[in-house]
Amino acid sequence: MLETISADLNAANLGAFQQSMRHLGYVEGQNLVIEYRSADGDANRFPGLVAELIHLNVDLIVTRGTPAVLAAKKATSTIPVVMASSGEPLLVVASLARPGGNVTGLSTVNPDLVPKRCWFPGWRASQPL
Repeated sequence: MLETISADLNAANLGAFQQSMRHLGYVEGQNLVIEYRSADGDANRFPGLVAELIHLNVDLIVTRGTPAVLAAKKATSTIPVVMASSGEPLLVVASLARPGGNVTGLSTVNPDLVPKRCWFPGWRASQPL
């Protein structure tokens, strides 16, 4: 798992992930090992952290955040990479419908909300932005 923040600061998300994995039959210490790597807020650390995970011969890399998934994608084309969240998924995958390659996952981008995020008083939908 490749994260921007430490496991302590990410305890709620990590706990939810572990609980969901248990629900699917994967129990840490029995049939699941989570190698958690944190950049501690410094995106420049991601390439080295990804290299550590690759050296450990992990089966899958779960990332959160665009910088983490970009580093993972650049480092490997063979290990599956799952974006737990990415604000800019189209920087990483060919399309949301068919990501291609070894990267897939979730995005915080919702195309239906884009016009609402761009709305401002006096703007009409018929006007170009």
